Amino acid sequence: MKTLLYYISCVIILTSIHCGTYRLEKYLSPKQSDWFMYGGNINRTNYTKELPNPPLTHAWNYDCGAGFNKFSAIVVDSILIVTTLNGELHMVNITTANQIVKKSFTKPILAPPVVSSNVIYLPFSSSDLSIGEFDLSSKTFNWTLKLTGIDTSPLVVGNQLFFTTSDGKLISVDRRKGIINWSFSENYGKSFKASQSAPASDGKYIIFGNDSGNLYSIDIDNGNLVWRFKTNGSILSSPAIYDNIVYFGSTDEYFYAINVDSGTLKWKVNIHSPIFSSPAVSGNGVYIGGTDGVFHCLDNLTGETKWTFKTQSIFAYAPLISDKIVYIGTYDKKLYSLDAINGNLIWSYLVKGR
Repeated sequence: MKTLLYYISCVIILTSIHCGTYRLEKYLSPKQSDWFMYGGNINRTNYTKELPNPPLTHAWNYDCGAGFNKFSAIVVDSILIVTTLNGELHMVNITTANQIVKKSFTKPILAPPVVSSNVIYLPFSSSDLSIGEFDLSSKTFNWTLKLTGIDTSPLVVGNQLFFTTSDGKLISVDRRKGIINWSFSENYGKSFKASQSAPASDGKYIIFGNDSGNLYSIDIDNGNLVWRFKTNGSILSSPAIYDNIVYFGSTDEYFYAINVDSGTLKWKVNIHSPIFSSPAVSGNGVYIGGTDGVFHCLDNLTGETKWTFKTQSIFAYAPLISDKIVYIGTYDKKLYSLDAINGNLIWSYLVKGR
């Protein structure tokens, strides 16, 4: 994952380019090793085979002139892709920081897009423009949909595009035509339960949570409910799927491991702190941070604590892990590098923003 490694090793600080340009001179060619969607893959494991060894060095700055969402950036074909809260798309050469694309859509973007070949699926927090397939060659949308706002990152599995909405729905779209295949939601009476949990998939099911405290498994082909699992808090955490187990956290202070086929509980652990962030998973363990600033590594099979690491602020972001190294960031404005096996601090870096 060379491009992602360079992105991390730069310790990039994204902060306004003044002129608007559009100079994409080639078709994007996403590789399997690229970080073309949130979580790195449809399982949302936030895992890569290798990461650069610290200490890292500060290579460049790029000023977007607006804030970012809590999800990770996208890296495809040596291009860094970020979206901003004021509705701009920025594409930047990952080596030089030269701007390749700057496009304003005026509608707020609260989650990263998904890249497939030379199109980008952009989610918007707006009912006027909710999601669309943006063609980088023609600089126009191939199709758009007007629904409710979308505050989480979409998911591409084959020819289907999946996303959750601010009124609690999970929607499947035929991304070749921009036509809705199916929509799933539960009846909560006069109210609705927003979803801030980006969906994950194992190829058979779409897994997501919402403010009702339920985690849902939905059949990928027909949108039928397979199972639901109830927690006692809101699920803001995006689930991660690894080795037939779904891992996720809840604001009820518990972190859960659920069988992906049956929806039965494998184990749960009270970390004594509400969980806003999403996990990362590998063969070494499950990694998750709480709002108390404590970062946990848990055993995949039992949930037993392997180690913890204390920071000075809350976790709202997913970690990035390899077999040897964990990178985490918190609201204390620090980027930390930890040993993935024992949790020892290797290196930290203070940045100007959170």
